[in-house]
Amino acid sequence: MPEILQFSESAEKGVLGSILVNQATIHQVRAILPNADMFHPKRAPVYQVMLDLADDNTPPDFLAVCDLLERRKQLEKVGGASEITLLINEG
Repeated sequence: MPEILQFSESAEKGVLGSILVNQATIHQVRAILPNADMFHPKRAPVYQVMLDLADDNTPPDFLAVCDLLERRKQLEKVGGASEITLLINEG
């Protein structure tokens, strides 16, 4: 029988939203949450961008995340800047 993965949309939104509100938390989150654990296809690219920004010593704030998603031609795929705003409001 295949393994059924646990998934919580609200948990994913909460994690990403908390990073957008307090960018320093990316370092704590990345230690326990690999990108592969982001289940929803809209959120995995957002989290990867946050990790990449942190690797470049750039705080993963709203503007930086939206900018890098746009440069990678992924912003619309994840729901646009409005989706990133929703993450902040729900996080």
